[in-house]
Amino acid sequence: MNIPIVAPPGTDTGTVRYTIAMPGYLLASGTTPLAQGSATIAYDPVALSATFPNLDVGGRLAYGPGLADTVWVSVALDGADGRLYADHVTLQGPDVYRPAR
Repeated sequence: MNIPIVAPPGTDTGTVRYTIAMPGYLLASGTTPLAQGSATIAYDPVALSATFPNLDVGGRLAYGPGLADTVWVSVALDGADGRLYADHVTLQGPDVYRPAR
């Protein structure tokens, strides 16, 4: 699953720092460059389940592939303009939740 990051208007370059976590576990963290006001964070639960076998990749409602866990993606954007922005996304199974704006 790719999670798109879109910077506020006027911020075209910088560094995106992120963490991907679930209750009790830091699943992944890293950085990716912001280019032309956007970046992408990859969340691959199948690959992560090799290290974290408690990460369910079998779905909640049917037998077979799917997502079941609550996972948080936290993002900090360090803009080349010196400003710092932050945001987060909650994944609940296959559903995506963002804070109200």
